[in-house]
Amino acid sequence: MGFTKNRDGFTLVEVIAAFAVLAIVGGVLLQLFVVAARTNRMAYDTDKANVLAVEASEMFKANPGLENLESHPFFQNEETVTEGTKYTTWFDNSWNTAAEASARYKMELVTHDPVELPSIDVSYYPELLCVFNLSESIPIYDLITANNDNWILDIGLTGEGTKQVFIDPSHENTGELRGVYTIPVGLYYKGDPGSITVSSYNGASLDGLPVELAVYFFDIPEGLPVYFNIVEGHASENYVRSDVTIREIYEMDIGIVRIEGGHIMTANNVKRYLVR
Repeated sequence: MGFTKNRDGFTLVEVIAAFAVLAIVGGVLLQLFVVAARTNRMAYDTDKANVLAVEASEMFKANPGLENLESHPFFQNEETVTEGTKYTTWFDNSWNTAAEASARYKMELVTHDPVELPSIDVSYYPELLCVFNLSESIPIYDLITANNDNWILDIGLTGEGTKQVFIDPSHENTGELRGVYTIPVGLYYKGDPGSITVSSYNGASLDGLPVELAVYFFDIPEGLPVYFNIVEGHASENYVRSDVTIREIYEMDIGIVRIEGGHIMTANNVKRYLVR
């Protein structure tokens, strides 16, 4: 009886070669999966770090003095450094706040000591016809016309009686504003008279146009009663703070790092200017 040779199937060499190719391709694919997972995790961590940095930045912008933030987890661990104050917060692998021993990430907030910038005077007012210091006796002003077309101001201070001031509407400092002549007059008082009463009487006109008296009250103490009465004619009252304005700059550095390896995930600097 004769035997016929079966040529179906693979030889041992072919099988070994196939396994070798599969191992090579599988290793490459496995490496790609590992790299993809690592990249996704890095992207996730970077997003979380950026979100935390933005949150800390917005908190600082809204409250650069960090008032009433002692209970916030970002400002628990305080340390004095050269720049100012450093606050450290630790996070675990899921970005929950954690103890330092079990932390994977660390956020450091360094607030710089406020720096005072050169002061500026922000008060604005037109060139004044005249200025009266209510703290002193007010004489009859020397701008008196020969006729009755003038302003009369009755200025009353509590306990000090009433003083009259005559103002000439044709004075060279009288300016035309929106078709109306305006007389800017400044009144200021250093002290506390209890109350100030100002009454204006007007029979003046220039070139057929009405004349408005613009009274500027300078540095009147807060809460001091001021009564401004327009008995006749046109008048307006304006309150001006002539003291200088203080400008301060607040600054905070934000840094989030991966503790293992010290990789910096995000770094930012926030500045806030305050005017008071």
